Amino acid sequence: MKKPGEVTLDSEFEKIKLKNLNNWENKRGPRPWEPENPVTQEHLKKGEKLGKSYMREIGMPLPNPEDIE
Repeated sequence: MKKPGEVTLDSEFEKIKLKNLNNWENKRGPRPWEPENPVTQEHLKKGEKLGKSYMREIGMPLPNPEDIE
């Protein structure tokens, strides 16, 4: 934990002033239902079928029964 005198509003403002806010990139991780999600990929690599309760929990759409062979 920092000592009370080490961090001030002015010192934090000076750090922000030095940042280039005109050239930024919005970055986000994959959503749980997206195929790029590492957790979902790990399950699929193991050959596991994703249970409906898990799919609901992560917000993944349930498969359409007509699409299943």
